[in-house]
Amino acid sequence: MRFDGDELAVAVFIFATGMEESERLVDDEHCDGIRKRLLSLQTGQQLFDDVINLVVGMCTRHKDASMSWWLLTTFSV
Repeated sequence: MRFDGDELAVAVFIFATGMEESERLVDDEHCDGIRKRLLSLQTGQQLFDDVINLVVGMCTRHKDASMSWWLLTTFSV
C-alpha cells in the first residue's frame, strides 16, 4: 500500500503510539470519530461500527451523480 504525503500524515496521526485514545479526530454528528475507534483499522482488530458509519457518511455527503456504491447485506441488516 502506498500513501501520499497527506495520507501518510493522517495514518501517523491516528496510529502513533502514546497518543490520547479519547481524542476526537473526526467531528461527526452521527458517530464517534475518536482515535480509539479508528485504531480498529489495524490488522487483526474487530472493526468498530462507528468507523463504518464514518465511511458511509463520507460517501453519502461526497457522492457524485455517476458514482454508486453498495453496502454488504451483513452491514445493512
